Amino acid sequence: MATSGGKSDLRSVQPTFGDMSVATYGAKVNTPAKNPDYFRLFHALLVERAVKSKAGKVVLLDVACGPAQELDFFKDDKRVELVGVDIAQDLLTAAQARLPFAKFFCWDVRQTPPLPSDIAPGSVDVGIALNAMIYVPDKMLGALGYGLRRGGEAAVNFRVFGNPYNEAFYTHYTTRNGVIREEELSLPTARGGTEKFVVAALDYTNCIDLDTGEPDPIRNLVVQMYFRSKSDIERLIGIGGFEIVDSKPFHFQSPVNPDNEIEVYTIRK
Repeated sequence: MATSGGKSDLRSVQPTFGDMSVATYGAKVNTPAKNPDYFRLFHALLVERAVKSKAGKVVLLDVACGPAQELDFFKDDKRVELVGVDIAQDLLTAAQARLPFAKFFCWDVRQTPPLPSDIAPGSVDVGIALNAMIYVPDKMLGALGYGLRRGGEAAVNFRVFGNPYNEAFYTHYTTRNGVIREEELSLPTARGGTEKFVVAALDYTNCIDLDTGEPDPIRNLVVQMYFRSKSDIERLIGIGGFEIVDSKPFHFQSPVNPDNEIEVYTIRK
């Protein structure tokens, strides 16, 4: 890395989602992936309903799965075929090592089509998008809509900006050179119009380690988007072509916040 005056040249670091490492993910990313209560309240219920509605194995798709720790809860469930997609190959390699019977694909949902050719449109029974809606939320919903069969359900979660439970999370990164700015998200509707959202964008690309002054690898999260209200979230879900089955807040502890609150939606295509 280029240096100047004994300090790293921060501009030499080019953050990208695909460079997220297993070590950084495990130490820094705020996720309920390993939380058994999250599994019980959301993912397990989806699979149980799907099992009752069809013969044969249930196909479960995990969009933006990362290391797919949330799929560990299904490793002994012979009723479920596990499929995951993510942009970070290192995270997928770790997931495949733990879950050798699952199918993982390195794929960017911003592409067309939003899923690889191995996943046929309408071939998925259950969808999971854990901590995915903070990145290109319309594309994440688009990938779920592309993969799910008619009547298929998914669990997705959002962090509402302005929720006091999440202030510690934002403060942690803004004190490390993270920047929160207002952005406008414009999405086309099925009727040919446009829906606009004003979101809070957390930009990690200049984050530093306070102890060393070095670039923090959390930079590879690049930018996350947070909706400002549940009504905006619900409007987004409707634009994506889904109906809302249920919604619940969920609390969990993470590396930078002892009590996060996220909004978890069960949605149906």
